[in-house]
Amino acid sequence: MGVVVRKLHIYLAAPFFNKAEIDVVSNLEELILHEYGHKFTLFSPRQQHFGRKPDLKSLQVRNQIFTRNLQELKGCDVILAWLDRKQMHPQNTVRIVRPHVYDTTVRDGQSYEACSNPLHQPDLGTVWELGYLSAIKERGLAHPIGTELPVRIGFSLRDPHNDHLNVMITQCLEAVIFGWIALKDFLDLPTPREWYDFFISNPWKGNAE
Repeated sequence: MGVVVRKLHIYLAAPFFNKAEIDVVSNLEELILHEYGHKFTLFSPRQQHFGRKPDLKSLQVRNQIFTRNLQELKGCDVILAWLDRKQMHPQNTVRIVRPHVYDTTVRDGQSYEACSNPLHQPDLGTVWELGYLSAIKERGLAHPIGTELPVRIGFSLRDPHNDHLNVMITQCLEAVIFGWIALKDFLDLPTPREWYDFFISNPWKGNAE
């Protein structure tokens, strides 16, 4: 009888609040499930409701989503966090009437995106999920003490040399993967034993703040 190898469980942390974001998340889901389903299982919060928009005005629904996501976070071997945001059309850029009291670089009516690039920062839910998993990993609660799991992987489609992230995000990630080819290179690695060298060669390459 052959040895049964346990599939590793991936938690996909990502925004899916418009079609542009859903397209990227759908591609991530399909890649992992269809091309690497022999190695990984996947939990994607987007798929909880089978394409239907949940009623977030309902306390019961919000509690169900929160509880399920926590359960999956605690049980995952890998959190794959998409660090980008996307908007549908450039003309949908949010415009402000008056600059923030502490921001002297923004002029009245100027595009807020052009000034502070809010879409170049991760989704707030993704940031929370990374922080939560980091906290329980540090306390040895996610997996037995002495193991390397779970690992925290960032994924981005942006230019790695012309970008910035908060230092608390850059330093909680074992690696940051830029682009689809690099992501497949990571998923192709045979076992977590081979991940260490990958982590060493794929740190955050942009600026930190």
